[in-house]
Amino acid sequence: MSNRPIVIIDGMNCWVRYFLGNQEMNLSGESFGGAIGFLRLVRNLFRQFTPSQVFVVWEAGGGSKRRKKLLGEYKGGSNRSNISTGVFEDRKGFQKDLLQDEQLKARQLLFLNKALKHLSVKQLYLKEAEGDDVAAYLLKEVFGPGSEHANTLKVVVSNDKDYYQFLVDDNVRIYHPGKKILYNKELAQEDCDGIHVNNYCLAKCLTGDNSDNINGVPGVGYKSAAKYYPSLTLSPELFLNDFIDYTERVYAEYSTQKKMPKVVQSVHDNLDLVRRNYKLIYIGSSALTSTQQETATRQAETVLPNPNLIGFLSIFTENKLNIMQEHEALFSEASLFLRHG
Repeated sequence: MSNRPIVIIDGMNCWVRYFLGNQEMNLSGESFGGAIGFLRLVRNLFRQFTPSQVFVVWEAGGGSKRRKKLLGEYKGGSNRSNISTGVFEDRKGFQKDLLQDEQLKARQLLFLNKALKHLSVKQLYLKEAEGDDVAAYLLKEVFGPGSEHANTLKVVVSNDKDYYQFLVDDNVRIYHPGKKILYNKELAQEDCDGIHVNNYCLAKCLTGDNSDNINGVPGVGYKSAAKYYPSLTLSPELFLNDFIDYTERVYAEYSTQKKMPKVVQSVHDNLDLVRRNYKLIYIGSSALTSTQQETATRQAETVLPNPNLIGFLSIFTENKLNIMQEHEALFSEASLFLRHG
């Protein structure tokens, strides 16, 4: 077993960032910035972490039926892509045109799929499952406690703060590709609006998540949550039932005073909403069906052939992309790190 880290990339989250921000084109003048930017990210990850294994978790369409059943508007909206990502906001101009070009998105993703196969990067596709739930399954079940990789460093690559939930495991880090910061629990704490990283998920159940169309408790933000529910700022991890009991105790305490704070009253009146939001926001392997778990395990354990230079470069030619020195360097680094991972 290698002591080098395992890297897990949230494929859609990272690809969208380059798709919307990188305007590089192929020789036909077609936008290909998302794919090229993604490959540069992969190269940087090889260089920075010298991984023994690299996984890209894709969303194969459909999203989470369980979450959509709980909230019909979940990850909806007129300006969102048909590809579920959880990171699209309202866009205008160039970016809006990109979001509406489904064929372009499909071509870039197909290019990436083929190119990564020739790099021996493992790719996971689960229908009706979200990438973060698949990543959670890898972290908690495939490479988690009790596995031979339990003490191996796992690096999750995403700019989604929902992944801070994984930092309760001391062997997990979150790499933000935009900021180029590797977050451990202590560093992430500075980015959690005064809430302890162990309880960030619960606080988000109060505030909601606009990017996923999850409404929060009216009148509650992170600062007010920390003020009236200070246990959220402390390190002991609260579970949902414990937190519900805690909010009831806070409500009972303020009931003895002359004036009930609006935040406390609002939380008390919306505990069913908090329970629902927890089911939407919490990332866990339990979100996958047994069939999905079997598929994820099979895909994760698949033995890939060694990196193939001819196949890798032919994908560039097929898509009318210049073969640059950086692409050959990417292949060399992938071959070096993954052939003997």
